[in-house]
Amino acid sequence: MVYIRVLGSCTAERDGEPIPLGGHRQRSVLALLVAARGRVVSVDRMIEELWQGAPPARAISSLQAYVSNLRRLLEPGRAPRTPARLLVSTPPGYALRLPEEAVDARRFERLLGEARERLAADPDAARGLLREALALWRGPAYADSADEPWSHPEIMRLGELRLAARELGVAAGLRGPDIAGAVSEAALLTGEEPLREEAWRLHALALWAAGRQADALATLRRARAVLAEEAGLDPGPALVALERAVLTQDDTPLREALGRPGRGAAPGTSGGGAGARVPPRAGPDPDRQAAGTADLGRSGNGGPGPAGAPAAGGGREGVLAGSGVPESAGGVGGTQPRPGNGSRAAGGSGVAGAADAGGVRAAGVGGWEPAGGGDLGRRDAAGGGDLGGWEPAGGGDLGRREPVGGDGFGRRESAGRDGLGGGGGLGGLEPLAGGGLDGWEAAGGGDLGRREDVRGGGCGGG
Repeated sequence: MVYIRVLGSCTAERDGEPIPLGGHRQRSVLALLVAARGRVVSVDRMIEELWQGAPPARAISSLQAYVSNLRRLLEPGRAPRTPARLLVSTPPGYALRLPEEAVDARRFERLLGEARERLAADPDAARGLLREALALWRGPAYADSADEPWSHPEIMRLGELRLAARELGVAAGLRGPDIAGAVSEAALLTGEEPLREEAWRLHALALWAAGRQADALATLRRARAVLAEEAGLDPGPALVALERAVLTQDDTPLREALGRPGRGAAPGTSGGGAGARVPPRAGPDPDRQAAGTADLGRSGNGGPGPAGAPAAGGGREGVLAGSGVPESAGGVGGTQPRPGNGSRAAGGSGVAGAADAGGVRAAGVGGWEPAGGGDLGRRDAAGGGDLGGWEPAGGGDLGRREPVGGDGFGRRESAGRDGLGGGGGLGGLEPLAGGGLDGWEAAGGGDLGRREDVRGGGCGGG
């Protein structure tokens, strides 16, 4: 049986005995046909490749002579004028008809494919197949034709498969008892091929499996430095994910590499690993929920608000009648409750004792203070709370309605409903009793802004 080797220099043997293949160009004819993997190579292409674009006048005759010599060497017992069985003539050129097991490169590819298929189910068998496959290599593929352009694609393809086989061998070693051997092989790989991220990943996994977490982390960081220095690149997702797993003690990638069911990190571990717990949210501050809390924000009210029942309906967030504003009595934005502001009733605007969303108790909503309250911001509302220059006395109506007394508030009228007692205009409307703030005047003559309200209490510099 004829056996041809190209994983190294191109050689051939028959029944274990070497075959003298002749000179360089004649061996190149055989190697070119082997690289075609059974496909037909045309005469024109063979001449172009063998003489690299500068063929002699008798190139076809020389090629025919090389083919005839090779046929005689490969099939010495063939009778004259009998068609060749191995190196055959097929228009428009020649082809080499050899079984898969008769060429070392094709045998290597078969063994590698079988090892990949059996790695998960039978890692021991996969390791054996990979050892056999890698043992076929005696040097770089097509070593004596490496300077010929036709050989470059095949040299690169087979070289990549060889590195993949070595990486697969490390992966198979992680599933066996020889972790130290996997560490050594991975270290050789990263030294020979420093830009192969899979080699760095396997090296770090092997170190981690050997109980050397610090070395595993150092290996990943060295990979980052090498990639940045030599290629100007950051590590890919696989290396980044493995580094994160080491730092967070998430052993899922390690257990997968060892062929064991993944369990993730133990519950309660720090970092973003599997099983990490989220701390519980803190509850409301009981001191801030006490009824009648003291001053909130910048308010200057002289007395605490009284404790009372929750808002009507029992919920934390009732709604003031006709307003759409939450009935939570808690101040929002630095308000202070007024003394005696009881639970909500018909015609009332505030609710005492109910907690707002922030866990505090006050009567103001959104930076305003209801009637009877203290200073809101820098103003002093006499007899009523101030909200951006309006006063809700006896029941606030938010929206675009007009209070009971006929004072303009927005463009709608709510006679007999929750009006603003005493009236307050907003947005350029003037109430019945006069007095203005930026174009509108509060009922009862109260001037908000730089004027004095009806009870004598100035707001702002009044």
